[in-house]
Amino acid sequence: MDSPQSLGVAQVALTLQVEISPDRLEALISEADQRIGLELAARVDEIVRTEKLGYYPALDYFANHPQMPAALLENVKSLAALIRKRIKREVQTNLWPVFSSLQIERAQTLAFTLPRITPAQRDAAENLARHFFPNIVRLELRLSTLDKHNRLEEVEKFTTQKVVRNLRDAFDSVAVTAVRRLDG
Repeated sequence: MDSPQSLGVAQVALTLQVEISPDRLEALISEADQRIGLELAARVDEIVRTEKLGYYPALDYFANHPQMPAALLENVKSLAALIRKRIKREVQTNLWPVFSSLQIERAQTLAFTLPRITPAQRDAAENLARHFFPNIVRLELRLSTLDKHNRLEEVEKFTTQKVVRNLRDAFDSVAVTAVRRLDG
């Protein structure tokens, strides 16, 4: 049990997923960039149906595919890097005043992960276009927080609440997917 007379300092590892709408990115990206998910989804859908695959592979599968223009994949990667940078800056700006320390250990754009969509699903092309637009990012954070009330046993809960409360106005959706207190 923590001493009631000491100031509590806790380190927490937290994973969250944030989404920023294309509307909020308007000043940052061009009209062509806004359509990149649609263009990529149409190309991927065509390849998948031609090859009679029962699923949509992750984008790495198409890296050297003869029917996939390398420039299209490079554009998606560049756009993803730009959006990821913006998201990381927003997270840092909104969480630095709230936590003693903040480190972004990893940021991954979900557009490059395996889509949870199959060609047989209704609205597959539309859902695939949403998946391939690189506006959803998973971040792994390491946070330190001071707790003058010494609630170290509840640190995961109040850290999650502080993160969501301080990020909800900056993004269209914020979800904490994992949180754990780090000892030491």
